[in-house]
Amino acid sequence: MKYPGVTLIIPARNEEQNIGRLLDSVNSQRIKPDEIIVVNDNSTDRTKEISLKKKARVLDSSELPPGWLGKPWACLQGARHASEETLLFLDADTEFTANGYENLLDTFQQLSCRDRTAMSLSPYHAVKRFHEELSLMFNIIMTGSMNAFTPLKDAIPAGLFGPCLMVRKEDYFSVKGHEPVKDKILENVFIGDEFKKKGIRLKCFGGRHSLACRMYPESLNSLIRGWTKAFASGAGKTPHLLLLNIIAWISAGFIISIQLAFALFSQGSFLLWLVFYFLFAFQLSWMGARVGSFRILSFMFFPVHLLFFCMVFFLSLYFKLLGRAVDWKSRNITQ
Repeated sequence: MKYPGVTLIIPARNEEQNIGRLLDSVNSQRIKPDEIIVVNDNSTDRTKEISLKKKARVLDSSELPPGWLGKPWACLQGARHASEETLLFLDADTEFTANGYENLLDTFQQLSCRDRTAMSLSPYHAVKRFHEELSLMFNIIMTGSMNAFTPLKDAIPAGLFGPCLMVRKEDYFSVKGHEPVKDKILENVFIGDEFKKKGIRLKCFGGRHSLACRMYPESLNSLIRGWTKAFASGAGKTPHLLLLNIIAWISAGFIISIQLAFALFSQGSFLLWLVFYFLFAFQLSWMGARVGSFRILSFMFFPVHLLFFCMVFFLSLYFKLLGRAVDWKSRNITQ
């Protein structure tokens, strides 16, 4: 199969812990991108040095213009310097699995031959540290809220996943690139709206056999700040019926847990609520296995994840309503 030329664009700010792993995974692929551009977003660590060592072309970002966030500005600069006809944007904390790039390329080629398409993958979360388990509910809800994985053939995704976007350069610049979403934390969701206005179809897939990532592996504090900076904004972009379903599902998990606890100390139907508890845990394990390598204990102790999710969500909502900024990679970000 003849593939189109692809420029891989990686926006990177202080990513010395991740960028080498991603570039190694790219360089180990049987088929590789024709061009790799790392947009160095004023990093103060060894991001640039490592990228050059791994044979990437490094583009030093110019000063952040007023009204722009760092990632949209870095993506636009990378696209402007791309020489190939297809653009692939990847977050620096992702990495390809064996033959993952070829799988992605094959899928995009089949889709774009039929229609103008913007394609996105949700990376498979490779969980290694204990605190990373607490991303379970966020991963499931983030993936589900995109409205891309439903039995309905005509379901239209609510947006695109942030870590991975593949699109023809012509289609990208037909919406003026990231300029319309320059001030959006969830630029991936909002740029999906711009593509839809131009008749460009959105397609979302799980990345289990193509693309993996670590989500906020540094510490529990970074995980909380990472999810806090955007999750309330994401709820505002979720289709209303789907949002109600998510709320009902979370409520069911709480009700089952509370009723089981009461049944332990009363004459209630303990066995009945225990069955419901295990059914909810089983459902969670089925979904969780598709988004990350979460441990079985995470599913069995799902009330802890429900409480943590609600705590971070309401913290995010509080920051959004009050216009409070979240410190992220030495920049203050307001939802």
